[in-house]
Amino acid sequence: MEKTLFIIKPDGVKGELIGQIIERIQYEMHVTRLQMLHLTRHLAEAIYAEHQGKDFFEKQIAFMVSGPVVLIEAEYFDGVVVGRKLVDEIRKEFASLAHKHLNVLHGSDSPESAKRELALFFGEKGVCGCRIPQ
Repeated sequence: MEKTLFIIKPDGVKGELIGQIIERIQYEMHVTRLQMLHLTRHLAEAIYAEHQGKDFFEKQIAFMVSGPVVLIEAEYFDGVVVGRKLVDEIRKEFASLAHKHLNVLHGSDSPESAKRELALFFGEKGVCGCRIPQ
């Protein structure tokens, strides 16, 4: 089993899509943890650190801190691959057409990213302890 992270972004929460998105994820994978919170700028920057310096980075961070998000840890065989397929399908169905980076769902894009992102929220020193790696 391989774990991955999904984040229902502020537009998905505001649009009342939480139930529909979780149902789609549960159809393909086993949801092991779930949490709703409002991201800090520091935490949003930690999630998207690999995109720092790109033209969409600031807009993405502002968007991610604009409202609450739902964090979902899920697992399955080849969890990241299955998760990315789900992200693409869900984005296609629900995403905002205004900007390609402002869409309803984030999903880990590699096993390494999944481990790093899951640790930010659900790890021993994750969000509950508010200690974000520098």
